[in-house]
Amino acid sequence: MVGTMTTNITAPTGSSRPAGLRVQITRFFLVSVGLASTLALAVLYLGGREVMEAWVIRSNRYLARAVRRHLDHALTRGVDAGQSLARKLEASRADPARREQLLDSFLDFGEFFSNAFLFEAGGKLEAFRYAPGIAAGHARAGESYHAYPEPFPSVAARVLATGKPSFTPIFFTPSGRAQLAYVVPLAGAGGKPVELLSLALFAVTEQIDVWIDGLAPGRHGYIAVLDAQGRAIALTGSPPLRLQRAAREEPLALAADMPERITTMVFDGREDLVIEERSPSGSYWVLVGLPRDVALAPLAGLRLPALLALGAALILGLTAAWMLGRRILGPVHELVAGIRKVGEGAVSHRIPERRADELGEAARAFNGMAERLQRDQLIEDVWREVDRK
Repeated sequence: MVGTMTTNITAPTGSSRPAGLRVQITRFFLVSVGLASTLALAVLYLGGREVMEAWVIRSNRYLARAVRRHLDHALTRGVDAGQSLARKLEASRADPARREQLLDSFLDFGEFFSNAFLFEAGGKLEAFRYAPGIAAGHARAGESYHAYPEPFPSVAARVLATGKPSFTPIFFTPSGRAQLAYVVPLAGAGGKPVELLSLALFAVTEQIDVWIDGLAPGRHGYIAVLDAQGRAIALTGSPPLRLQRAAREEPLALAADMPERITTMVFDGREDLVIEERSPSGSYWVLVGLPRDVALAPLAGLRLPALLALGAALILGLTAAWMLGRRILGPVHELVAGIRKVGEGAVSHRIPERRADELGEAARAFNGMAERLQRDQLIEDVWREVDRK
């Protein structure tokens, strides 16, 4: 007598697991995409700040160097013109009328000089002329340059002692005008300096404003030229009040130990990106600045597009999660339905084997199990028939 073979397969009830998988897949995708998008946007934003600051620094450096080179070029031309005038004055020492004509002609056609002073070796002012359109200052014939503000007397004494021309550092005249003078010795018959020619350059007064205005630093940017003590002698653009006050009573601290400095300065409660460029002679500084918030303003305009990009990434992540869930959970549902039918006795049921991945392997394993169950059931039916006979 052969024992009876029984099939006892309990099918899972309900559909909580597939629904749970869908929720887990969706949550995983949203978190992953959200974190990845946020990280990418943060990297782009922080990297954008660095790029914007580098661009502003590069632009400001270009402006600073352009101003400095322009001024240096003017000083170089001033040297050549001043030495040429000195030689002509030396040759016409015996003709005072000719000397006055030379001074007038020089200032009439010169583009860099605002005045010319001629001193005796002892310091007495012999003659002086102002360029057309320049109001005459404090000068009086017969006065001594020893009464002038420093550093002019010291530079004049050094030029007389050495016989070598020199620029003065920028200084303020009694009339309050910032001035840079080129002092040239005039030699006598024995080659020893017997006179001094002082030429004041436009480079630190009216003309410099024209030059730096033409460079257009932008609506919020500014360009300043300061003397070696940090006193502002020319400003253009939109300089902060602190720079406007940087005259004789409140000079600005400069990096005296380096030819150029890239720094952040706080002016009137705001942060500015600033380039400081020193002239080769050290007699003046060019400062170009831009408020940091203005420099980084283009990044602020990217906030809305960044948020929209983040929202789009989350929507794409949700769509991808739904499509992946459908691709994964479809075969899972078929497998669960097959298990349920076999558990109800339909051992002939098979599920499609359409995939080559783990889900396809599960479908093949299920069909193999169902096939064995069907074969066992056929054998059991045969023995049951035999028993009845």
